[in-house]
Amino acid sequence: MDNSMETVPVLQKKEEKTEFQRFNIILGTCLCFICFLFVNFIIGTIYWYQSDMEDRDRIDHRNITISEKLIDYTTNDVIKCTNNHPCYFTCSYVREHFEKTPHECEYKDYLNIIIIIIEVWLVVAVLGCLRSKNNT
Repeated sequence: MDNSMETVPVLQKKEEKTEFQRFNIILGTCLCFICFLFVNFIIGTIYWYQSDMEDRDRIDHRNITISEKLIDYTTNDVIKCTNNHPCYFTCSYVREHFEKTPHECEYKDYLNIIIIIIEVWLVVAVLGCLRSKNNT
């Protein structure tokens, strides 16, 4: 009888050990998956930002026609463009010199809004980390 009682605790320890190993495997898998998602989020954000900036660069170099009188605010000269003699400029030139954004030159993306959201999220995350360090 003494032999049978000695073997029972050994089996229970093995069962506890395998449960603990399963828990570690599941936890490790979940952590790897979360890291994978985080890395993909960062890579996707970088790719999206670069493609958005390329689109903005294309818009900035787009030629547009102006057919109205405008003031060049860098030189204070009056640019006389008419329907008979239109002026041709790039969007970046119009934005910088005339302080005007024609509808052909407007960015059709949400880059500014998303950057603000990410900045607010980062500030909240940093404040949360600082607050948790102060509480400990």
